[in-house]
Amino acid sequence: MWKLLLLIFIQTCNAMPMIILQSNQEELKSLSQIIRSDLKSSKANYHAGKLQLLLKSKENWGYLQCRLRSETNDILIERTFKFNSNNAKWAAHGCSDMVLSGLTGKSGSFSGRVAWVTVKQGQYQVEQSDKNLTAPIPLFSSAKPIVSLAWTPDAKSIYYIKQLSKDSYDIKRFDRISNTHHLVHHSKTPLNDLVWDASKSQLIFTKSVHGMQKLFKIENDLAKQLTFGKSIDVAPTVSNGKIVFVSDQNKTPMLFKYHSSGVKSYLPLEGDAMAMPMMYHHQLYWYDAKNGQIKVFDAIKKDTETFLSQSNVQALSPTPFGLLVAADNHLMLVNFDGEIIIRKPIQVNLLSSSWMDVT
Repeated sequence: MWKLLLLIFIQTCNAMPMIILQSNQEELKSLSQIIRSDLKSSKANYHAGKLQLLLKSKENWGYLQCRLRSETNDILIERTFKFNSNNAKWAAHGCSDMVLSGLTGKSGSFSGRVAWVTVKQGQYQVEQSDKNLTAPIPLFSSAKPIVSLAWTPDAKSIYYIKQLSKDSYDIKRFDRISNTHHLVHHSKTPLNDLVWDASKSQLIFTKSVHGMQKLFKIENDLAKQLTFGKSIDVAPTVSNGKIVFVSDQNKTPMLFKYHSSGVKSYLPLEGDAMAMPMMYHHQLYWYDAKNGQIKVFDAIKKDTETFLSQSNVQALSPTPFGLLVAADNHLMLVNFDGEIIIRKPIQVNLLSSSWMDVT
C-alpha cells in the first residue's frame, strides 16, 4: 500500500537547494520544475538548503506550501500560496521569490506579469502571462480599442486607456483580484502613453492640448499637466524617479528629463528615427525604425550600441530577465546580451510588464 506522503528527492545543481516533493502529484512536479528553472535562471550564489513542497486543494482552490530549511534542518521561511487553476504558475514563482530572498537576502522578481492586447473577432482582449510567455490568460475584453496599458509593480492592478470615440477617452483601472473596473480619468481629447511611476505611486500619461500631446500625471484623483509650450511631448518612461520623454521643442525629436521642480534637462542623445524609448535602471532602449535596429544607451558609459537587429518592432518592455520585444507576429524575450531566449507566435502591438525601475 502506497503511503499517503511519498518523499521524492530532486537534487538540482550544486548552486541550488535540494527540492523535496512531499506528495506524488503531476501538478506538483510541474510546479517544482518552474521553481527549479527560476532559481537556475537567477544565477545566484545560494547557500545549501532544502525546499519542501506540499500541494493541497480545497473548494476549487490550490495551496502550495513552501518550507525552506537550513543545512541543520531549521525552518528558515514557511509560506503557503493560495491559487486558482489559472494562477498555479504564479504560486510557483512566488515560492521561487521566497527561496531567493531566504537564501541570498535578495528580492525576487519571478512572480511579475506581462500583459498585452490582441484583437479577436472584433474584441480587444487584454491577456496576461508570466516571464516565460506561456499559456496566456484573458484578463478582460472590450468592444472599444485599448490603446495603452500600465501594470502596477505588485501586478494587482493594471491601468488602461479605452478609446470610446474620436473625442472620448477613458483611463480605467482594472483590479485583478476583485475583477472590477474603475474610472480614473475621462478626456474629450486623445490620451496615450500610460506609465506607472513606482517611485512616487503616480500615473503618467500624455494628453492632447490644443492639438499637441503634453505630459500629465494623476495626483489626488485629478489630472495635472506637467509640460507646457508649443512642443509635442510623448513617450514618457520613468527611471530612478525621473521622467524621461521625447520632445520636438528643438525642432527634431530629442530626449528630455523632467524634474519635480518642473525644470527639463536635455539628455545627450538624439535620433530622428527614435521610437518607443524605455528606460530600465541606467539603460535606455529604443527602436530605430529607419535602420531596423533596437538601440541601447548606457547612461554610465555614455555610449550607444545596437542591442538587436530587428525590423517591424511593435512594442518594447524591459524586465529583469531581458527586453520583451513584439515584432513580426511574435513576442520575444531577449536577454541583456542580445540573445533571443524565448520566442512565441503571439501577435501584439501593446506591452506592459509589472517589473519596473522602483529605485
